[in-house]
Amino acid sequence: MTNSIKTRLTGTAVMSKIPYGERSTADNVLAGVDLSRKTIVVTECDSPVGAETMKALAANGARVIG
Repeated sequence: MTNSIKTRLTGTAVMSKIPYGERSTADNVLAGVDLSRKTIVVTECDSPVGAETMKALAANGARVIG
């Protein structure tokens, strides 16, 4: 996602590069993100990756459908 898209979605500019890579976990990426009042649909929730994604999203306050 480009900085201009992030600016439109969040209303603030994100100037630093996000240091996430192949070893990042959903918990690393979502650290400090408040997802309360958000509903998120997760596909492939019966796979290990989908299940862990659902857990991480729910742990950050999201209502998860999967």
